Amino acid sequence: MGLAGCVYAAVAADLWAAAVTGVSAWMLATGFLIHPAGELTVTGGSDAIRLIAIMGMCLAGGLYGVSRRRRAE
Repeated sequence: MGLAGCVYAAVAADLWAAAVTGVSAWMLATGFLIHPAGELTVTGGSDAIRLIAIMGMCLAGGLYGVSRRRRAE
C-alpha cells in the first residue's frame, strides 16, 4: 500500500495529494487487509506505526515529484 501511494505521489508531484493518498492507503490497509471484516478499527501501536510508515513513504514520493518538477522547469 505504501509503495503504491509513493508512486502515485511521485507522479502527482503534489504534497496535498501525497498526504491524502497516504491517509487513504492507511485506511484501506487497516480496514481491509488487517481487519478482514472491512471495519476501520484503530487498535493501538501497530496501527500508528503503519500510519507513520505509509505517510512517510507517500510524502517522500511527493517531495521527490515536486523536486523533479522544479528541476524540469
